Amino acid sequence: MASEIHVQCPTFRTIRNENLFYADKTDYIHRLIGDRRTKILCRPFGFGKTLLIDTLEELFRGNRALFKGLKIDSTDYQFEKHPVIRLNLNITGPIDSRALNARILNDLQKIAKAESLPLGQINPHLPLEDVIFNLYRKYNPRSLESNPEDDDGSRDQAKVVVLIDDYDAPVLNNLNNPALAQDLQKTLYSFYRSFQNLEQYCRFILLTGQTKLGSGWNGANINHIADISYQSEYAGICGFTHADMDRLTADQFETTAPALILKHQFRLGQSVDDLKQAIFHWYNGYIFDGSTIFDEKARDKIVKVLNPFSILSFFANQAFGNYWINAQDVDFLSRIVAKKPERFIGDDFSGYSQLSLTQLENPPMGPLLFQTGYLTLKEVSVSHGLMSYNFKVPNLEVSLGYRVAILEKIFNLNTIEEIQNTQRKVEKSLSSHNQVDWEAAFAMAVALLTFRPPRPGDFFYRIVFQLFIYCLGFEIHPEDPPGFNRLELVQELFVSKKAREGVQNLISEPFLP
Repeated sequence: MASEIHVQCPTFRTIRNENLFYADKTDYIHRLIGDRRTKILCRPFGFGKTLLIDTLEELFRGNRALFKGLKIDSTDYQFEKHPVIRLNLNITGPIDSRALNARILNDLQKIAKAESLPLGQINPHLPLEDVIFNLYRKYNPRSLESNPEDDDGSRDQAKVVVLIDDYDAPVLNNLNNPALAQDLQKTLYSFYRSFQNLEQYCRFILLTGQTKLGSGWNGANINHIADISYQSEYAGICGFTHADMDRLTADQFETTAPALILKHQFRLGQSVDDLKQAIFHWYNGYIFDGSTIFDEKARDKIVKVLNPFSILSFFANQAFGNYWINAQDVDFLSRIVAKKPERFIGDDFSGYSQLSLTQLENPPMGPLLFQTGYLTLKEVSVSHGLMSYNFKVPNLEVSLGYRVAILEKIFNLNTIEEIQNTQRKVEKSLSSHNQVDWEAAFAMAVALLTFRPPRPGDFFYRIVFQLFIYCLGFEIHPEDPPGFNRLELVQELFVSKKAREGVQNLISEPFLP
């Protein structure tokens, strides 16, 4: 039976000691630590990377009691104790390379002090190497008599474990300053490259973050780091899989249903299965299975995960809402939209040659939004030996959330009331079949713009208008499904207030909460 659902982000120890709900990922972890190569795992904000790091720390510290009843407890894993170096680089606000190095040095010195290591032996220019080496010597006192490279695996040395959370945060937090972000990337590149010379002293090394921007890694210059982010065997290591959702009891759903009915988000008489389907519609759909989706015959085996941040917030608030996207930096999204507004008219982003983002200069929009959680993987195709990745908006929460964010940041509509009032005005204008009313709706969109157009002209303003009506909830499709109210809209409107022939159907189903 599933335990009580936690609201905040407690530690793994708290979850286990207080019998809170835990989506058991220890089968993935057992597989993860079997290969001792340095690894990197990318997942969007809110998908449980920190909890994964926390779980690994408890595992390598040998705290077996916390894992009683979990999947790894029934394996041959011995829960040996290892010294652990754990760092979190999620440093908020502007920070330069000098301050970043000082922060890393300070954190490593704290670890050295807690382990009673001689601080005088910690070189401030090579702190990670010295802390790892001294920890290895402390926990392996006979190490001076042998070379760790001679270890054939037959005996288990107390090698060091290195866990780094939000390894790319210094770069991501400063993307609005390209020069600073590039300088930070170079600093982190040098830091992570040093792992190549330290693996002989380490049992396991894991970096977690959202992107590969933190290391400047392109597969050639830091080839000792194995990227497991989109391998099928780790597709469900973060987030709630469908199997995880099945562990929630009917009582937990039934307790939430009455509150949803009072908020007009659920109908009286609907079943628990109906509620589960609604939850899946809002928060499901993330795919990180880059290998299985490539095989058309295996696509029915693709692992889809739900956003855990949103699921936990849903049960805590007993209401559907745009929880994940409301916790994001919407200024980041608005800057991207302002560059290419035409890409945001619709839920599909297609034709990208790479799955992951590695370069800072002019980053491709699809991979950037994919790695930060606004998009998910749709399909992969090959033409003449070239890979092409297509992305899509994963679920209703993200679709609603980024539309509201665009309306707020791009069109200065700051409240739901303002958005709904504008919806009604635009719908009335478009329903009138009057050119003057159409022009009024168009003029409204242009007048609400919050930024100077990068490429003003007829095409740009037409795109802005389409983005405006799309974000207001009017779905643009070539054909409408039956049962929806159809509105006709002139496809091309000009600043000169002249309209060309041509119409396109819109769905007027309201999408805003």
